[in-house]
Amino acid sequence: MKKKINLFWEWFASIANLLAPNFENETLLEEIDYKVSSLGNFSWEIGPGKVKDNSFTLSPNGNVELLKEAKYILSLSPIIDNWELHFAKQRKEWDFIFHLKQNNIEKPFDAKKWKYVLFEFDDKTFDIIIESPDLMVLNEDDRYYAVQIALDGALGEEDRINKIKNIEIVTNAAAYKSQLSKFENLFDHFTSISK
Repeated sequence: MKKKINLFWEWFASIANLLAPNFENETLLEEIDYKVSSLGNFSWEIGPGKVKDNSFTLSPNGNVELLKEAKYILSLSPIIDNWELHFAKQRKEWDFIFHLKQNNIEKPFDAKKWKYVLFEFDDKTFDIIIESPDLMVLNEDDRYYAVQIALDGALGEEDRINKIKNIEIVTNAAAYKSQLSKFENLFDHFTSISK
């Protein structure tokens, strides 16, 4: 496996300069897809970086076991000029709006309209209830996927995997009215109580 990983990074370093000015290069994107899938059941993202110009993320798809593998794969990565490399999706600076494809139509969702309640456990993990009437148009799997997207954006995928144990999505969380907070405040709340 180590040889395969080293070959992947050698290849990625060789195309990084071609990819950087053109994230829409279909040939390279297909090659990345093929080569990442040969490493395991990972997904990936490219885009602008926070510290460097460009960013490549190998995502474990929310799987805690794959997170360990993704960390190992990244531990073998070289330094690539103008690229930051990540083993999980990073927290975003964003407007909390994302799109999901439903019946071949891109549908926007606005997580700023959501509310949440966190329940903390002794091991510093959490359960979360998300109040979001707009997600009820989706089937159960897509609702869960939508919340994962929003949590990854708000907290980062690694914290979502390691810290959020159970997710419940409801239309109305009136029973927790005094504890409800705006979803856009989740990161600050989470950071303050998980220290």
